[in-house]
Formats: sequence, structure tokens, C-alpha cells
Amino acid sequence: MEHRLAQLMSRWNILRIFATTQLAATYLLLLLLTPSNWWTVVTPVLILGGITAALAAAQLRVVWAWLTLVLQVFLFGVGLFAVVSGIIGEENVPILLLAFTMLILGEHVLSLIMKYAGQFSRPENLLRFNLLALRSSLDQLYRKVGRDCLIFSGGFLFSLGVAAVVTVGPVAVLSDPSLYAILAAISLALLIVLKEE
Repeated sequence: MEHRLAQLMSRWNILRIFATTQLAATYLLLLLLTPSNWWTVVTPVLILGGITAALAAAQLRVVWAWLTLVLQVFLFGVGLFAVVSGIIGEENVPILLLAFTMLILGEHVLSLIMKYAGQFSRPENLLRFNLLALRSSLDQLYRKVGRDCLIFSGGFLFSLGVAAVVTVGPVAVLSDPSLYAILAAISLALLIVLKEE
């Protein structure tokens, strides 16, 4: 009994580590898009974002998740402004596109994990549930996270593929801000559909 509970908790903690790693990777990507002379302004936001991301995954509280998202959106805005205004080169646009996809995915994965937090976050709660039901619930969560990661990854690759096919110089298409408006609309619509399931 205790061994099976320990296995369940290990699998639960792996998901939390995945969510934290994904949020941290998004911050690092956004840092790559920040001009070096802006780092003094952006570094405090980055440090605060790292702390809130760790707290969001550790405590599974909505306030930390939203604060993490707001800070990531701010850093994304800095990167987008740097690309559109020509401060950094257009070759960074695919990284910006990837950061946007990861930002949306990170919020989605974290909110999914929070839905299941009542079952797994406290050891005393585990005793109120049947082990088979807990395993089934965790299996379902793993399937959802895996499927949604594949969907968002596929959407990112599809966006790059379409941009490459539309023109001989895909960078010209990828540097068009309207692409981000289209991608934002598609990603948010996809996010709403996935949340409704």
C-alpha cells in the first residue's frame, strides 16, 4: 500500500517538475530575445518570474500561476517590441514564436495540474481516495498533458512550415506582426477548446 502510494506521489512530482522546467525554459528563451543593454531592467523581472514559477509548481496556488503568466507576457512583449522595432534581427523571430507557444502551453499545463491538486497535493487527501481511482486519474492527467504538448508542438512546427512554403524567404513572413495576431487567435481558441474537454 505505502509502496503504491509512493509510486503515485513520484509520478505526481514528475509532472510538477516538468511544469516548472517548462516555465523556466520559457523564461530562458525570452531572455535570449532581450537586447543585452536591456538586461538591467529585465533581470529583476526574470528573477521574480523564476521565483513565482517555482512557487506555482510547489504550492499549486492560482495567484502564483497568474503572476508567472503576467511576467512572461511582459517579457514576451519586450522581445516582440525588440524584433518589430529592428533592435534585434529577424532571425530571432522563430525563437519568439516558440516562446509564445511555450507561454500558452505552460499556462495550460499548470492549470491542468492544479485541477488535480486536491487529490495529490496533501498526503492526508490520498487516504480518502481509492488507489485504483487515483492511478486512473493520474494516467488520465499524463495522457492529457502528453496530448496537449504534442498538439502545441505540432501547431508550432505547422506555423513554421506554412511560413516556409508561402514564400522563398520564410524570415520575411515570420517577421510580419500579423502572423502573431493569427497565431495568438489560433492558440487561444485551441486553449479554450482543450479547457472545455
